[in-house]
Amino acid sequence: MSTLTASETNLVLATVPILEQGGEQLTTHFYKRMMSHNPEVRKFFNQTHQKDGSQARALARAVLLYAKNINNLDALGPVASVIIQKHVALDIQPEQYPIVGTNLLASMREVLGPDVATDDIMSAWAKAYDLLAGILIDAERVAYNQIEQTDGGWAGFRSFKVAKKIKETSDVSSFILVPADGKLAYKGIAGQYITVRAEIDGQEHRRNYTVSAAPSNKDYRITVKNMGTVSGYIHSLNEGDVLDVRPPCGEFIVEAKEDENLLFIAGGVGITPIASMVLNGAKGTLLYYARDENEHALAGELKSLDGVNLVTKVGRPTLDDIKSLVNSKTHVYTTGPEGFMDFIYEKLNELELPQNQAHFEFFQSFQNLQ
Repeated sequence: MSTLTASETNLVLATVPILEQGGEQLTTHFYKRMMSHNPEVRKFFNQTHQKDGSQARALARAVLLYAKNINNLDALGPVASVIIQKHVALDIQPEQYPIVGTNLLASMREVLGPDVATDDIMSAWAKAYDLLAGILIDAERVAYNQIEQTDGGWAGFRSFKVAKKIKETSDVSSFILVPADGKLAYKGIAGQYITVRAEIDGQEHRRNYTVSAAPSNKDYRITVKNMGTVSGYIHSLNEGDVLDVRPPCGEFIVEAKEDENLLFIAGGVGITPIASMVLNGAKGTLLYYARDENEHALAGELKSLDGVNLVTKVGRPTLDDIKSLVNSKTHVYTTGPEGFMDFIYEKLNELELPQNQAHFEFFQSFQNLQ
């Protein structure tokens, strides 16, 4: 894997101001182009996030971050880890990378024009993309091997049966999934998600759903809000039906030391990874927000936990809700809708909580908050 020359590095850095101004326009064009030229990759992308622009915004941030740190790729560690886990969850393989690269480079030329996207700049970016692809492919190979070689692990997708279906709220249900072959499952870590594969109206879809129970090598519980094509399909399943599943992945996990205070903040169905954490023994205060008092899924189960102070709230959080709970030793774990997450992030900044003590899991496409 060859590195960039000083000249090539400077050419990539020269595109940073352009990406800061027009990155989202570029990535929006890229996704439309790739879906048109290579429809076989549609299964990897949530079309709702395509339509609302969140996926294009997320990629624009990632491309900009890569360009800004082209001289110091170690700085991409946390971001790269999230991307690697997402790719492994979806079963992304090396042969998909040239498709992305071809369409991304073509989009740069088509959106920026030949006067800006000169041959030299395009050559530098082609090499930069190949460098990044190589780093991700190598890391993903390690992750695939680790999963496959662990007890209960597997490659590709595996059939799981719906052993139990539980209605939690008006639009949220839990599903207990067990391996159809009766063998052990890959246990994973509290806070991680599985990927399900579904064919709906002749089109394949892949979606991530967080495991909402403590990690187990016997079954997975997912708690799903009925809010889209795939979640609607899952809600239509009955006990005994089969789903194709990928093993648990994800970087949103608790690694607390004894002297640290834990504050969990969940919005709506964002409770799922936090439920897994506290059911697995994590202790602290849990602020749980929902639209009304009857929409706190899993709350009955969480109220009985020793060492967990569950506070259910209706509506949106306020600064006063969290101010007295945050100090220099607090680690905050937050999940929920994008606006909810942005608000918490802003308020934690106001409280001067160090960024390495604020942990976020976006249920939409990856967002870079750094």
